[in-house]
Amino acid sequence: MTAQLDREVASEKLTPLQELSYKIQKGWLKEEVGLAEVILYPGYAGAGVPKANTSYMTIFTAVQHPFSRGNIHLNSSDPLVPPQIDPKYLSKSIDLQTLVHLFKFTQKLSKTDPLASIIFTRQGPASEVTSDTAILEYVKANVVSIQHPIGTAALAPKELGGVVDVHLRVYGTANVRVADASIMPLHIGSHIQRTVYGIAEKAAEIIKKANAPN
Repeated sequence: MTAQLDREVASEKLTPLQELSYKIQKGWLKEEVGLAEVILYPGYAGAGVPKANTSYMTIFTAVQHPFSRGNIHLNSSDPLVPPQIDPKYLSKSIDLQTLVHLFKFTQKLSKTDPLASIIFTRQGPASEVTSDTAILEYVKANVVSIQHPIGTAALAPKELGGVVDVHLRVYGTANVRVADASIMPLHIGSHIQRTVYGIAEKAAEIIKKANAPN
């Protein structure tokens, strides 16, 4: 998978920050850093329609350190016009293959006690979805965002392609700061809520200090 990733990355025009982020993430693969999350939900949250009077459990999986990179650009000089957003989900084959492996893991998990003793059948996907090709097509048809986007205004040196400095100030401005998940240059191995709280607290501290009387 990494050889294919190298070919895909080599075909793109990257910023120095993007090149560095890929290098860091590839290092995580060698270090066996956890890159996925498995969530067991006590209810139905599949792509089909649940049957009446039936108990369900849904197993979700998520790639915590995706290699795919989307982009966002201004669409107009009018600030009220929505920007152009292209998330480019699964644009790197390694993310797709990871989700295929995760799907197989969930099947193994569901057939292992204690879950095996309480799961009677699989409603989705269809029972014939067993081959890598079929699983891959299922993943492509059903993948969704887990709503933890980051990185559109990365905190990093300007020469690398960063947008904000260590004071959360946008390069080239005097009084514009960013204090949300967009400053995170790389995704973390968990949900981002606590980190965003920390960013907000740090921003408040920075602004308070900057405006303190001499």
